[in-house]
Amino acid sequence: MFNQKYTVVRSLALTIFTAALVGPCAWGQTFKILHAFGNTGDGLAPQFGQVFDGQGNLYGVTDFGPSGSGCNGDGCGTVYQLKPNSDGSWTETVIHAFDGSDGAFPESSPIFDSQGNLDGSTSCVEGSCFHAGFVYQLLPGSDGTWTESVLHQFSGSWDGGYPGELTLDAAGNIYGTTRFGGLNDAGTVFSLNRSSGWQEQLLHVFDGYPSDGGGGPYGAITFDANGNLYGTTLGEGAYNSGIVFKLTKQGSLFWQQTVLCAFTGASDGNAPLGVVFGPDGSLYGVTQGGGYTGGLYCVLGCGTVFKLTPNSDGTWTETVLYAFRGPGLHDGATPTQRITFDRAGNIYGTTAGGSGRGLCSVFGCAPCGANGCGTVFKLTPSSGGQWTESIVYSFSGGLDGFKPVSPLAIDGAGNLYGTAANGGLYNYGVAYEITP
Repeated sequence: MFNQKYTVVRSLALTIFTAALVGPCAWGQTFKILHAFGNTGDGLAPQFGQVFDGQGNLYGVTDFGPSGSGCNGDGCGTVYQLKPNSDGSWTETVIHAFDGSDGAFPESSPIFDSQGNLDGSTSCVEGSCFHAGFVYQLLPGSDGTWTESVLHQFSGSWDGGYPGELTLDAAGNIYGTTRFGGLNDAGTVFSLNRSSGWQEQLLHVFDGYPSDGGGGPYGAITFDANGNLYGTTLGEGAYNSGIVFKLTKQGSLFWQQTVLCAFTGASDGNAPLGVVFGPDGSLYGVTQGGGYTGGLYCVLGCGTVFKLTPNSDGTWTETVLYAFRGPGLHDGATPTQRITFDRAGNIYGTTAGGSGRGLCSVFGCAPCGANGCGTVFKLTPSSGGQWTESIVYSFSGGLDGFKPVSPLAIDGAGNLYGTAANGGLYNYGVAYEITP
């Protein structure tokens, strides 16, 4: 049985192949399976985003695997490489398998530094979750192997615990958040300084309840051109539904927090999941809940895509660009990761549930259950500040997997790359490509 971090829902085992899959719910797109996770020696349940190197290879992480290794036999997670072949197929290689002592259960998308090293975080050490974790680095060797080093181990108390997504500044210093820990056990914002041997500095400690300053930060830190930091918290804040915050450096050591938006949990959204800057200089993100509440399965809302626009007086104005309607209405539900812009300014993202496939009927429920199998969505801007949503792909829960909770990577041709955490031949997720 998997450990307490996630409950992994399994689907029926189905034959999977690497040729293009085109179905009635692909809406003119070509969907292709690059890899099915879960074979012998492989990782299980990919949850986070992928990153390209300069040769067109993709890198990502799995939460568990290989089976039969540490972490109660479920495996402590892996970092993998997907390499494109001349015939259009892709070859997967596990470049690192965590053993518990060097970290367990990756909690961030890998990122490349300027030297070609891969950095990431894990949420646990074996036997201790939620109040520990590592920041690690993988160094490539000339023979194709990778060597791991631990840059920082969190205590789970004053310096934070359960680190998440990471961001690099121009000097190669690492910035991130911890979900827990700090003085109030409500999370922290930290940096690791490259020049000082990755010494940790706490930039901000969240107050948690009943403060308006938020608690439980989630998602990657975002920089503006002036070096200010932006992020989100899943909860707390004035309405206990999360905030978007800004940190401004004051002198050499201190950072001042400003709350840019406090979500009410109603039509404006609930539980924001990180922000990114759009081409117009506004901040964009998604909320896991809130928004449209008229659907059968989303009592508290199916989630939103929002925009925060800066005003001349220093305040920010939130606009809901789209509210998901959920399963039964042929729409997505419950976005879980950051959005991605393409070169034309369109927004792409994923939802863990929703779509018109995999729902319950008089014949029972499909593998995904009543909430649906998940979607890839697109928002297209139009005149007057309006946005039009379309479903790029709707997952079935079979060959193509389900629960696509990773953010999307986009290559130079506009192809989309992501992962689904469940389903596929071995029931432990897939990596996929969508070609326009």
